[in-house]
Amino acid sequence: MAMPKIRAAVLTIVWFLLGGSLAGAAPPTLAKPQIVAGPASSTRETAATLDFASSEEGVSFTCRLDGSAWEPCVSPTTYASLAEGSHDFSVRAVAGDDLSLPAHWSWKVDLTPPVLPGNQTKEAASPLGTVVNFSATDNLDPSPALSCSPASGSVFEVGPPANVDCTARDAAGNESAGSFTVTIVDTTPPVLDQHQDVIAAQESSSGAVVHYDLPTTTDNSDAAPLIRCTPSSGSTFPLGTSHVTCFAVDASENESAPGRFDVIVQAGPAPAVPLLTSDVGVLTNRTSVALSFKTGDGASLACKLDGPAGEGAFAMCASPRTYADLGDGSYLFTVRATNSIGNVSEATFGWVVDTIPPGQVRRVHSSFGDGWVRLSWRNPTDVDYARVSVWRRKVGRSFWKLIATRKERTSFRDGSVRNDTRYVYALRSIDRARNDSPPKTIEGRASKILNPGFDAVRGSPPLIDWTSVENATYFNMQLWRGGRKILSVWPRRSAYRLPATWTYNGGRYSLRSDRYLVYVWPGFGAKSAVDYGRLLGWTAFRMR
Repeated sequence: MAMPKIRAAVLTIVWFLLGGSLAGAAPPTLAKPQIVAGPASSTRETAATLDFASSEEGVSFTCRLDGSAWEPCVSPTTYASLAEGSHDFSVRAVAGDDLSLPAHWSWKVDLTPPVLPGNQTKEAASPLGTVVNFSATDNLDPSPALSCSPASGSVFEVGPPANVDCTARDAAGNESAGSFTVTIVDTTPPVLDQHQDVIAAQESSSGAVVHYDLPTTTDNSDAAPLIRCTPSSGSTFPLGTSHVTCFAVDASENESAPGRFDVIVQAGPAPAVPLLTSDVGVLTNRTSVALSFKTGDGASLACKLDGPAGEGAFAMCASPRTYADLGDGSYLFTVRATNSIGNVSEATFGWVVDTIPPGQVRRVHSSFGDGWVRLSWRNPTDVDYARVSVWRRKVGRSFWKLIATRKERTSFRDGSVRNDTRYVYALRSIDRARNDSPPKTIEGRASKILNPGFDAVRGSPPLIDWTSVENATYFNMQLWRGGRKILSVWPRRSAYRLPATWTYNGGRYSLRSDRYLVYVWPGFGAKSAVDYGRLLGWTAFRMR
């Protein structure tokens, strides 16, 4: 007995919020009208025609546009010379003093074409090239479609401006065409890695001819910058310690900060080279290190650490020597043994700390068919890229499963999926220091309904396409909207083009802006036999 009272109270409150009066005005009892056709959610048309109907007998209607006064109206109602911008149409059923709740239809009139990207200048990011993304803007469409050559997400190299030709289209169909330039510049100097000292025995009264390897270097654009050192390798170095100074110059003529190491020429016996071990590899994402060392002939030991902040200084030390909170960059640890006559020997360990994850994979795309989902992508341009890991989970589940690893290949076909089940795939790029990029996710869903793909967005009536079934003589395709069947047809072919408008069970329908469900069954024999097989599959799509 309480439910009718509660329902009446709720209707009264809703009625009051919609502009009714609690004093002397009854809540609505008429069914709300249904708007069966209207303008697309975004359109260039400045005239709009709206069709509506009521399940109630003998009712009339009142309408209003954009919050104006309610006025009597009939279906269809047409408005002309609409201004650019958002519009909202409302219609109520009227029977005597009774008014229904209003039905609404909203859309945008968009007369302005989208704006293409402007010229872009980017700093070089990798010797393999620089990924550049670009997008169009629009006054009413937050994400207009943009088709460019080269496409957004392409790799550009250092050099003269590259021309990009584009066409942008917003949801209303307004188009812009034109071009802009992408220029990749290199203003970043190379960085010299730390170089170990070189120790040589005296060969003559002049000292010794010493050959050494050039230091290594890294650069944002040039894979092999030119390195110059003074004195040069092969020079004669005098007895004692000499400083060698090096510079690197990249292809864009950016010069590095100077790097320095020592050449030590000494006479007499040298102590044994210390034994040195490290608990990290030469490339690591760990920011701490422990180095162990020893010497067996009573020599004294001193250590120094050269790093991104510059050259260190020798200080007495004992094994193990630990360092923590190291930043990214190249490090060189040196342990020096000194004997009783002052001669030295050194052991070194050089490594790189890299905690920066590689770039994400690019231009990820999924396709599907009966029992399979195929992923494709572009690898990042990081020079230390190692591989891509592919993970999968079902939508609504939290457990991820590693299903594939790819290094050079840029695609993966997953044949272990169930039809009409949604999956989320996550692709992580991994560098040689084992840093993982943030995941790049995309959904995949295998189905025998091949078109449209699940939750695809369409601006025009789509072709419904499905796999054929052996011995099937026809198919039943049903279209549902808002939990209500609005179309049922029986094509003989395994495809059906939806119309823009149609009549079904006495009602008029159109493909308005909304979400739709599609179901397909195979039929066998004569249609009158009503011999249907199991549900072939289903999908969903949206109309703009």
